[in-house]
Amino acid sequence: MSNQQWLDEVVSIVIAADELGIPNARFFARLVGSEDYDGGSVQECRRSGDGNAEAIVVDVQVDLGQAEIKNDIKLTESVAFVFFEGNRSPFVIPLRENFPLHLPHVNSAPEGEARTLCLFEASIDELERLYTPHRYIERLRWWLKETAYGRLHGDDQPLEPFFMAAPISLVMPLGFRENDDQFLAGVRQGDADNAPVVFYSLSEEEVAEEEKFHSAIVINTDAVEHGTLRWLPSNLCQLFSAYKEVGIDLAPLLAEKLRVWAGDNSQKDRLRRPAVLVISTPLLSAQGRVRGRSDKAFFLGGNNWLNIGVLLGTVIEAAGEIGPRLLGQADPDLIELENVRVMPCDVYERASRESLQEISGREPGDTQSVLLIGAGALGSQVALMCAQGGIGKWHVIDPDHLLPHNTARHRYTGYAVGNAKADAVASEIRFQLGDDEANAYVMNFADFEASNDFVEVVGTIDVTIDASASIQVARKLAGSDKINSRCVSMFLNPLGTSLVVLAEGEERTPRLDFLEMSYYWKLVCEESLWEHLTGRDNTLPIGTCRSPSVRISQTFMGMFAAIAGEFIAADQLQEGGTINIWSSEGQIDKVTKQSWSGEAFKECTIGSWSVAIRDEVLSDIKSQRASAGELETGGILVGCWDLSENKLYIVGHFDAPPDSVHEPTGFIRGSVGVFHSIEHVENVTATNLTYIGEWHTHPPGDSSSPSSDDAKLLRWIEKAVSWNGVPAVMMIAAEDGVRVIIEDEETRQEHVIANDA
Repeated sequence: MSNQQWLDEVVSIVIAADELGIPNARFFARLVGSEDYDGGSVQECRRSGDGNAEAIVVDVQVDLGQAEIKNDIKLTESVAFVFFEGNRSPFVIPLRENFPLHLPHVNSAPEGEARTLCLFEASIDELERLYTPHRYIERLRWWLKETAYGRLHGDDQPLEPFFMAAPISLVMPLGFRENDDQFLAGVRQGDADNAPVVFYSLSEEEVAEEEKFHSAIVINTDAVEHGTLRWLPSNLCQLFSAYKEVGIDLAPLLAEKLRVWAGDNSQKDRLRRPAVLVISTPLLSAQGRVRGRSDKAFFLGGNNWLNIGVLLGTVIEAAGEIGPRLLGQADPDLIELENVRVMPCDVYERASRESLQEISGREPGDTQSVLLIGAGALGSQVALMCAQGGIGKWHVIDPDHLLPHNTARHRYTGYAVGNAKADAVASEIRFQLGDDEANAYVMNFADFEASNDFVEVVGTIDVTIDASASIQVARKLAGSDKINSRCVSMFLNPLGTSLVVLAEGEERTPRLDFLEMSYYWKLVCEESLWEHLTGRDNTLPIGTCRSPSVRISQTFMGMFAAIAGEFIAADQLQEGGTINIWSSEGQIDKVTKQSWSGEAFKECTIGSWSVAIRDEVLSDIKSQRASAGELETGGILVGCWDLSENKLYIVGHFDAPPDSVHEPTGFIRGSVGVFHSIEHVENVTATNLTYIGEWHTHPPGDSSSPSSDDAKLLRWIEKAVSWNGVPAVMMIAAEDGVRVIIEDEETRQEHVIANDA
């Protein structure tokens, strides 16, 4: 039936424009029939016998110029706009007898229905909202013009599928097209009629006792040129006919698959299961290149594959035994095949790492291997956000198990209570990316470092993330000579208002411990950060007094986790390492970022101590010596001792107090403001930095060797710090460089950092 015949049969009564009863039809006729509109003219108006449909036949003017016409579109096209009672937007039906209905963006229709034009990409609901008479007729004129020039379907648009959309979705395992001989068993995931059916690649034994599973056959066809959408078939004969129209004989392809199954005892059970046919068809662009694929599935009306094989004449059943027909294939039973109802389904393939990356707006490619230490509120969310975007092959370390209060902020919720956190995160990642993409280690980092797993894993790691909120872990990572990957430490401040990310640079320079020390010094120097580690108590006593939980909502935790996740996923690691702080000020819409480059430290060994001095401390002390000229000057040193690692960090210094005495042969450090400075350092760094000793200079021509007065000062410093159980520290800047002296009750150890070092 042609479109004109359909119009004559369905909307058959010719009426005057002022007799139109459907409001939108009346408004449309008023626009197009106006003398002020020159894009078309009304030829006639019609109404259906029941009054539920009205049509306006319009001669539409197409603005064609001198460019080459590639498709048969005329300067004037006769088109019917058909309005239905209750719908705002009309169907648009071309009426010319030889109008090119084979083109893309022409809607398919069941037999006996009119073919309509697809003018918009928007959904029907969206079109109802956007409809205006002028927008519709002008869009049609644009559609006709672009179709005439062959430009309607742009190279950047996806190709049109072979069939139109179906009401049910079917989810296939990754790689189902390439491995089309695997046993694909599927089960509906919900009670609703349109609930998706998810298929799995299983063994015969895994599905032997499960009656609900459907059995799928996958057929990969030759490529076809994309173009007109086909109406969804309702029976198996119509399905075969649709493919024959484009040169694909589907029936023998299916018959051969069933013949193989019938002749293989290990596969005969598949024949007795409800049948699902999956057809994958490559699509060719107008230039003849494969640029897409049309996948469609069909439930075969409750039939099993044995029934279908018998109807196709390729499988026989006798006395309960199944086998292939040995004397050639019998003719298919076309009448019975027409009775095999098919239920079409849209086909979705499980997401691959590459597809997740592409969907997330990232360039598909190789991914980094990540060692995650700490699968708590921050670590779990960072890992799973990255995995959802196809980022990372994960090794997750955490000794803890999920408790009820953790569900307020961890990515996994109540279903995982009682499970190991590492297992829960790794399980989610494996489900998203694949069985080999995540490993869990339910232990602390120290035990992991001592295990055989550490030796196997550490050489494969591209980046190590410390989300444990443990200074000890970060220091162990910094001191490990077995870890070659760059390390990143991420944590929230005690109030939960700031996220801190310390990221090593290339060749692990500077290391995490140096970034940590620079971070503390930034807190001392930046007034905006003075309350960063201080403030009101923000914890809840959960369980015991030694296991408090910070009060912070999941919205804030999720926001900070997203920032940290993007930092990793977008590979924002920089060559020289960075210190990054994002602060929310307690308001989710006011996040600010502060960032600083990593700083260099000089390292040396003095006795049994490893000593690291921030370069800026050395250069500033040398500069102050030069500025002091013939006089000596000095001040206090701040830093910290790591007694577990036998390390001393000299991080900052303060200049001479105003009541100090500067002489050519000596320096007496004053006391004005010193106590306040030390108190400030300890407060803003939560005592991670403190007073560790003194520095001073010797005048030009003198060496850095300590004088008798310096020896007295060392003994004074030792008494001042002895309650901490650490040695005294003194730095002397002189002609030969900067001498670092460490002295306790028994020994004095020294090291000179030469001026050219």
